[in-house]
Amino acid sequence: MQRVAGLVRCGLPTRLVKVLLDAEDAAASQQPTCPREVAEMLATELSGLESRIACLSRSRDTIRTFLERTRNGVLLPG
Repeated sequence: MQRVAGLVRCGLPTRLVKVLLDAEDAAASQQPTCPREVAEMLATELSGLESRIACLSRSRDTIRTFLERTRNGVLLPG
């Protein structure tokens, strides 16, 4: 249940959560099959995820730079 909630919180549409979990199970059991329509849905979702990750990375870098330049870098994690 935590895995499902985490996927939804990370932005994965609920319609794809089951598809992704099924794909993970298939990969874990080394089943090389994946219906074309499932592969197309996952490829489309991957493209969107990559865009969101890039946006989040840019935002993180901007915030980090701002904090460092304002002498508040001590507040940064790790």
